[in-house]
Amino acid sequence: MTDLDPSKIFRKTIIIPIVIYLLLILINFTAILIVNDFKFTYTIDDPYIHLSLAENISNCHYGINKDEYSSPASSIIYPVLLLPLVKTEFGYLLPLVINIFSSIGIIYFFWKLLTLVFANSKLKKNQIQLVIILFLISIIIAGNLVYSTFRGMEHTLQALMSIIILWSTAEFINKNRIPRIFYISVVIAPLVRYENLSISLAILLFLFIYRNKKVAWSAIIIIILLAGFSYFLLSLGLEPLPLSVLRKSKVLENDLFSNILTQGGLALIITLILLINYFRIKSNPSKEKLLSVFFAAVILVHMVLGVSGRYTEYLITSSLFILIFLYKDWIIKALETYYNKYIALFVIIPLLISYKQVISIFVVPFAANNIFEQQYQMHRFVVDYYKKPVAVNDIGYVSFRNDNYVLDIFGLSSLESYRHWNSAKNISWMDSLAEKHNVNLIMIYEHWFKEIPSNWIKVGELHLGNKQMTVSGSVVSFFIRDSDHLDQIHSLLSDFQKTIPEKTKLILF
Repeated sequence: MTDLDPSKIFRKTIIIPIVIYLLLILINFTAILIVNDFKFTYTIDDPYIHLSLAENISNCHYGINKDEYSSPASSIIYPVLLLPLVKTEFGYLLPLVINIFSSIGIIYFFWKLLTLVFANSKLKKNQIQLVIILFLISIIIAGNLVYSTFRGMEHTLQALMSIIILWSTAEFINKNRIPRIFYISVVIAPLVRYENLSISLAILLFLFIYRNKKVAWSAIIIIILLAGFSYFLLSLGLEPLPLSVLRKSKVLENDLFSNILTQGGLALIITLILLINYFRIKSNPSKEKLLSVFFAAVILVHMVLGVSGRYTEYLITSSLFILIFLYKDWIIKALETYYNKYIALFVIIPLLISYKQVISIFVVPFAANNIFEQQYQMHRFVVDYYKKPVAVNDIGYVSFRNDNYVLDIFGLSSLESYRHWNSAKNISWMDSLAEKHNVNLIMIYEHWFKEIPSNWIKVGELHLGNKQMTVSGSVVSFFIRDSDHLDQIHSLLSDFQKTIPEKTKLILF
């Protein structure tokens, strides 16, 4: 039996993976600055929605535009976390900082799980150290922690909350105690993202079954908080759920078979098979078997609802956690018997399954450059040159640190647009809304629409200078509604054209 004291092995088994993670962050951060003319941008436009909303929350207003209520954020609590620094010069970096600490938290709780798993192993101490280090490096890759950090979204924090919930459950099964951090995480998790509601309720029910009656209070608090937020939205004249949740659910729709055939879908199918296999083995502990059933139910709920892509990353990371916990005896036995053979497999298999995540580590700067060449340039034109209300169909950076009205034609931050998308039979409503909000300039992806209002006049196109990776289109079309302003717009665009990145093209008509 190995005397595995976490304090003794901490330095090598936790520090090395964290240093590797931070080194990858530093390299990519530096690369982003180099390719973006020393301007940092995230790899997608969405974090700027949270930042823009946080700006207005700091002014006691909920919405993207200061005179209009809206619910564009997919997270209840994430914009609130950005409040402390949102108005400072470098406040836009706070999502990056939150994601870095969340990733380190994920690595830490996986480390706690692995030290638990190998506590009674017959392996030599140096073998255990190598196994844990390689496992944690695999988690960094399979969990897509590096790329997710540079998204600037709440997904890494979402994964951390789920991991803490599962670690607390493992503690309960092994030591019959529930850590205090569980009660905080299980309540916060659905506030970070609604999808976490499934894990929170599933684990609370699991613990309730084993006579932990006080966990019922956590469920009651969750229901009160979510219902309270819905009531808050309704009091503002909005829908009971954030428009981003409602609008994106309409776009994604439920295509179960297409979602299964994705990399994430296949990973979840493998997890389901392993969970079912664990349940059917009679000799396995009853608590762990029931846990496998509850987690399988969580996966099935996500698959039936058609959740895919980055919205399932947290579930894949959680799946790795729970599979390590459930199959700990098999892992130990395999390593103790065939260490040299299986140590390679434990590294290779996660890398093969998560090949896209391996690639993503190397494309971060180029993905961020998409945002720099497109959304950031649109933001610059609107804020520094045009300085009037505009309409877009991919809101984010254009609204961040912009005091002028931004009409969201897609409907993430405009209740009017959202309702028109659900009911309108033609596109005349787009021009009517633009007129209502005194919008003359429209910047959109044309391919998002079957047709464009006939009175809109195309005045230019902004073309990416590099390969399209994360933006929704390589070309943003500029339209105006009033021909009387054509010369003025052309003049502003001509001045702006001289300041855009070298490879980016602004074609004027």
